Amino acid sequence: MNKSTESSTLSDLQMWRYVVKNIGISQDGDEILWTLEEARKFFGRKIGVILELGSAYGGSLLMFSQLLKKGGKIISVDPGIRGKLLKQELIRQKIPNIDLYFLKKKSEEFGTIRRIGRILRGERIDFLVVDSLHEYDQTRKEIEIYSSMMNCPSLIFVHDISMRHEERIKEFQKISTGDFWEEIKYNYSYLERCSKDRKHSFGAGLLFIQTES
Repeated sequence: MNKSTESSTLSDLQMWRYVVKNIGISQDGDEILWTLEEARKFFGRKIGVILELGSAYGGSLLMFSQLLKKGGKIISVDPGIRGKLLKQELIRQKIPNIDLYFLKKKSEEFGTIRRIGRILRGERIDFLVVDSLHEYDQTRKEIEIYSSMMNCPSLIFVHDISMRHEERIKEFQKISTGDFWEEIKYNYSYLERCSKDRKHSFGAGLLFIQTES
């Protein structure tokens, strides 16, 4: 855990340019900037807690930190496939007054869930980022587990929703996040977006939690 005392007044676009140049990010810029805009409209305020499942380089983590109030928390969970490339110190230096927790663990393991509970210390998750293995079963498990820890209102961001069954079977021999998205989205108020740039875009979805489950 680390709390930065540096102040930042970067706009979303300025932060995006910094991330691309210094951190690295696999998500499409149009989808990330759209997500920030929709999240602000939904919450109408700065939020307290972000949990990101699947952080890779850490670029999206830094982008979503734009939603946080001072003293907020970001918990990053990634088993470390590209963990050595996660530029923790650069991220810490760029985020003002935010508590950062980097967990090199699998999201579904009991020890991880317990550790996150201890970090939260009674707080609840405002913004959940689901962007780990992009597989049907993994996405389902993560949303089932962590939706029980979420605030009301709160928001779930799901990445790779347009990478459908046929594409994933060909590339990874797995049924995809996109297939699960098509099942679950009608249980919520939702929005989705897919950039025209298919090289970097596989779609982003937002699930709006507005009532107690």
